[in-house]
Amino acid sequence: MIGITACSTRFLYNKIDTLVVWKMGGYVSLSKPQKEELKRQLSDQLELVRLDQMPRVALVLDTMARDIESGYVTPQMLDDGYRQMLGLMDEFMLGIIPVSEWFLLSLSDEQVAELFENFEELNQEMYEDYSGPTDEERRENRNKSAIKMVQRFTGRLSDEQQLLITDALAQMGDSSEEWIDYQREWQRRFRDLVEHPPPSQAFRD
Repeated sequence: MIGITACSTRFLYNKIDTLVVWKMGGYVSLSKPQKEELKRQLSDQLELVRLDQMPRVALVLDTMARDIESGYVTPQMLDDGYRQMLGLMDEFMLGIIPVSEWFLLSLSDEQVAELFENFEELNQEMYEDYSGPTDEERRENRNKSAIKMVQRFTGRLSDEQQLLITDALAQMGDSSEEWIDYQREWQRRFRDLVEHPPPSQAFRD
């Protein structure tokens, strides 16, 4: 079983570049040269991650697992492991900046317009998921959306597990309008970045 899982994980990792290109094609129509170059750059970056970062991730996780299995683990030890993982994630994000920069600069004005039109369609879908004419309908829509999102990663949840989610949401205020406004504001700033690109170093700031 472990061998099968390892093979499946390796197979998926080797296909990430293809999956990303396919996913981006759902947001904006890419030319064949754009697809090929994006796939090449992603593949190169993923190989660097495989050789450099993955062994360090494995070491951190193995250390944490051994500490837990030993029966002696403190909050500080877990916090240290968590911070190491955050540091590795930061390295990964910095590593994909050149790929992201190239991709965004490769988009034509028409492609940029298409990209943000599709973003707005997603905004409308999210708004419909979270909105409703009454507080009760908004609450029901929010609960359904949250459960659906969790189940994408976990599979079907039991009634008790779904209740844990809805109870937690009930303790929070209804911030759906603010969240959607935040999404639109972020996209507005992102579009400004794409249409008026700064010097390369600014992409890292």
